[in-house]
Amino acid sequence: LGVVSLPEYKTFVIADIPGLIEGAHQGLGLGHKFLRHIERTALFVHLLDGAQVLEEATRPDLEDSFTHAINLCVDRYEAIRRELGLFNEALLHKPEIVVLNKLDVLASDPELVDRIRKALRERIAKLRTFPADLREPWVISAVSGAGVQQLILELGVRIERDRMTRRKTGAEAFLAGQSGEPTLPFIKPVL
Repeated sequence: LGVVSLPEYKTFVIADIPGLIEGAHQGLGLGHKFLRHIERTALFVHLLDGAQVLEEATRPDLEDSFTHAINLCVDRYEAIRRELGLFNEALLHKPEIVVLNKLDVLASDPELVDRIRKALRERIAKLRTFPADLREPWVISAVSGAGVQQLILELGVRIERDRMTRRKTGAEAFLAGQSGEPTLPFIKPVL
């Protein structure tokens, strides 16, 4: 777990969930230990390995290495989502941002990066219950820091939006539950 600081003294907690493997929903690997943490998150950031995509997309021994690379990347993404859904189907409906990491490696071929992003966006959009953001997958480099600050600010905006929605629905639920005489008549909710 870590705390991310934003402007105006705002923060959010981020949890790294490494090594989610096939069978995690049944307790394999670190399975349930990490999946329980995931249930409490407001938003997923799904990191894809850009170096791996680039390596597969440029293989000279394959006739259509680009399609092969996209298929492998989407298969890994889909396997994670499958494990999430098998553990708790509600997790498949949580908002998420897909990020392609290792821009420092990918930057060697900007046209290929654009093709990869477009292909991944189209394929991933078909697997989710919510529309893809046109900025997806976000492209960052954890090594150089390229794109990281913009991603953090976007996460902050989305998390703050989620917090406000939760406060509003929580207050509405509280007020809706006030039927007849309140349990504590001297306490009046202030919204």
